[in-house]
Amino acid sequence: VEGCLPPPSPPSCVCSPYYDLERGLASSPTFLNETNALFYTLQTSSAWPLSLPVYDPAWGCACESVEDRPIWLAALDLCFWVDSLEEEERGALFSSGQLRQAYERACSAYAPGDQVNEYYHHVRLCATPAFVRNIYFLASKQYCVPEEANSFQLYPRLARDGAMMCGTDIGPIGPTQSNEEAACPCSIFFDYDALANSSSTALDSVSTFYAVVSQPNSSWPVRRPRTHNGECACDDPDFRPVWLAPIDMCDYYDRQPAEVQALLLPPDPEAQAVYERACLGLSRLEQNRDFMHIKFCADRAFITDIFYEHDYCQRPDESGQLIPVTAPDGLLFCQGIIPAPAPPPLIPPPYLPLERSALPLVDTGSDNLRLPLILGICISTCLCCCCLVLAAARRRQGSVFSVAYSPDGSRVATVGSDSALRVWDASSDLSSPSIQQATAHRGDIFSVVFLPDGTRIATGGSDGALRVWD
Repeated sequence: VEGCLPPPSPPSCVCSPYYDLERGLASSPTFLNETNALFYTLQTSSAWPLSLPVYDPAWGCACESVEDRPIWLAALDLCFWVDSLEEEERGALFSSGQLRQAYERACSAYAPGDQVNEYYHHVRLCATPAFVRNIYFLASKQYCVPEEANSFQLYPRLARDGAMMCGTDIGPIGPTQSNEEAACPCSIFFDYDALANSSSTALDSVSTFYAVVSQPNSSWPVRRPRTHNGECACDDPDFRPVWLAPIDMCDYYDRQPAEVQALLLPPDPEAQAVYERACLGLSRLEQNRDFMHIKFCADRAFITDIFYEHDYCQRPDESGQLIPVTAPDGLLFCQGIIPAPAPPPLIPPPYLPLERSALPLVDTGSDNLRLPLILGICISTCLCCCCLVLAAARRRQGSVFSVAYSPDGSRVATVGSDSALRVWDASSDLSSPSIQQATAHRGDIFSVVFLPDGTRIATGGSDGALRVWD
């Protein structure tokens, strides 16, 4: 129709290989020529374990190879890697004379470790798993692991978009937009379709929880990510985007004392309903599925605790070294990759008598008391015990793996797949609520036993820990 304008074309979203092109150009007149020479070589040579990232609507910046991950690299990183190679291997890298000149300027002109490493010198490249391990996790390159005195202790450092970056700082974040306002928004869903199809309330639950953590007085160590130049970003410079699932949030909540839990979960009925659906209504396996992961901005303590101080967000590489898991967009991705051992049978087979001398002894450490850790074995009154298992299973989320009576017979302790230790009144039929409850381990709990004095309980779980409770 005359006078009508054509509909606007969809935005052309791209994956920029530059961390800060404007500042990089201002820092060096040869910056663009040198990076272009590198990019051209990577497109025409297979000698490098690097390639150019591509834009993917689901991930933003991603890699054509499913095994590679986008990371941020500067001259310091590339010089370190090139100089670690044999002369013959090194020669195969420089098919371009211009790239050879760039190497001479950026690497040979400086003492090892002194090459440029400012945030604006970084470019985004896709790297093979071996390259990532060599650069970020081997002790030979310790400048990618901050000293204890460093103000942002992530191992290794993360860029403002959450991808790995071995730099001195992340630079200014710049203006951000909400995802609803951005033409090329930050993707917050690991698998939108699978999540939407999993439950009629799944998407509403995400929105509700985002609203809870976005309150100005929120006590959660996570926030909703925003968009900066088509990338995910966090307004707070101490936060980084990562992938998290309900299991991470539920476990964090359950580990807090009651007064902190009251601050984390407001009395709002919608927020309470989300907790009940996600933390109480789903098994731990369901809480941790790939499609349940959502992108959050998390603070340094939360990221360090989940991804670097524990092994449940890491997987072993071919050499057996534990490496934090990353998603296709290069962001840390917490999923329980390390398989838990299968729970032992509740009753030992009658043809395999258990001798007392064969029971393993574990040192509790506090008072040097050595006690038998009987994994998954019911007490001698096994028939009565198994009835208790069935009754307890009806009262708790998941499976019951072990049951123990107190020495005086007044209490029953149960543990299982929901990570909780529960103590019950033995005179009841276990249909009433437990008289005591605590999140005892991260993961399945396979054994529980009362100490002889009856005042303490020992538990052993798939996280490899033995804990004694008052």
